[in-house]
Amino acid sequence: MASRGERVTVIDRLPAPPAPDDEEAWKDRSRFYLIGLGGRGQKALRTLGAWDAVRERCTEVVGRRDWSPGGPSEGAERIFTDRPYTTMVLPRDKLTSVLYSLVRARHPEVEFRFGTAVKAVRSFDDGKSGAVVEVEGGGEVRAGLLVGAEGAGRCVVAAMAEASAGTNWRRTRVRRYEDDNKRVYKTVPFAVPESWRRDVNYSVRSKDGRVNFDALPADKFGSYLGIILLRETDELAREGADPAALRAVFDLTMPLLSPLVSDEAIAAAAAKPPSDLPSFRYVSPRLHQGRALVLGDAAHLVKPYFGLGANSALEDVEALGDVLDGGAPLERVPALFSRRRAKESRALVKLSRKCDRTGLVGFLTFILPLILDSIFHAALPAVFAPNNIAMMQASRKGKGGKAVALSFSEIGARKMRDRALQALVLGGAAAAAGAAARGVWRAVGTRVFAGGAAALLLGAASAARRNREKADVREMA
Repeated sequence: MASRGERVTVIDRLPAPPAPDDEEAWKDRSRFYLIGLGGRGQKALRTLGAWDAVRERCTEVVGRRDWSPGGPSEGAERIFTDRPYTTMVLPRDKLTSVLYSLVRARHPEVEFRFGTAVKAVRSFDDGKSGAVVEVEGGGEVRAGLLVGAEGAGRCVVAAMAEASAGTNWRRTRVRRYEDDNKRVYKTVPFAVPESWRRDVNYSVRSKDGRVNFDALPADKFGSYLGIILLRETDELAREGADPAALRAVFDLTMPLLSPLVSDEAIAAAAAKPPSDLPSFRYVSPRLHQGRALVLGDAAHLVKPYFGLGANSALEDVEALGDVLDGGAPLERVPALFSRRRAKESRALVKLSRKCDRTGLVGFLTFILPLILDSIFHAALPAVFAPNNIAMMQASRKGKGGKAVALSFSEIGARKMRDRALQALVLGGAAAAAGAAARGVWRAVGTRVFAGGAAALLLGAASAARRNREKADVREMA
């Protein structure tokens, strides 16, 4: 927007981030949530001319070492060799810091208002200068184009839904799902010895399902930040939990990792309050209202299990950049952006939520499809696609033969086709098996029945003969 000559104001409720290379500021690893940048996010940052600067601050992750119930005590290691990209990890706040530094260097005219939150949206198009927002502390900001990148916040989204209520069926709706698999998390820093790999993800799952632990490298020197997922009712999830109880869980479920976690880190994790994971939510059927649009988590909120939150948000930014590069006037930009990304927002959330259900629903929407996809894709890879999780990171050939990530709506459509074909194959196999069974019965059933009846008669006669013989013996005695 700034390169088009537009006057840009960024309003952020958080303080200004520290410089990317301020080692003192980034020293406390446990304060910073780590994110993995996959193929989608890397492509978007490359398009925006920011990837080189971001990559310098990343740590490479080439695989994972997993301790699962019933698995080997030393864990199972897998190095990914089937991906067109390598996952790169850095603190989420450091990504913000790098992007902020790039904007300041390239466009010093951009105005930043840190420590300021948007309080309300007064108008999405006042007919004069565009949208009008009220900020905390008084005052207002008028914008020819309002971009709501408010994360899990609801100010702009809720105002859009209210403003469009009662208009027509295309009004802005917010679809929120009840979280039937709610988890909270605490962060646990530790360091791995030199003999361990420092470029893999370490993960542990307890047999009883109580604990899920995932750790990503916080730097290139062996520092790791672990996330321990717990149910919100677990005594370890509360603030001020018993450090000894937390240590006992580490010793029991992850005996190789537990010695690497200091007593201080255990005590700090037990003492801190838990952090919530987001619930699934998407905005539909459009992402705009008047001269405003929403993107990122504001448009499609998912749990961070598959690394698609930040990556899909960066895809949104790339799509908005494409619309702006097309030269459309600002008043047309929201509708054009919405046309490109609204279906993607809905498809992303629906696909992700299917992977997070529990009980019978979870088996039918996640486990069973994984099993079917693994069987059918292995047997006929040219016909059946891989499972949902693999598809979310898959790509196709775009213009010029370059790899382009599959859109989430493409994945949803492909999986619907696969399910229909799988149902046909399984139904046909069941029908063929039934027909074969009926044919066999018709061919041999009568003989079997006749033979069985004869055997019964012979058996009865034989039993009668033996009984008479026994009676004769008794009489002789």
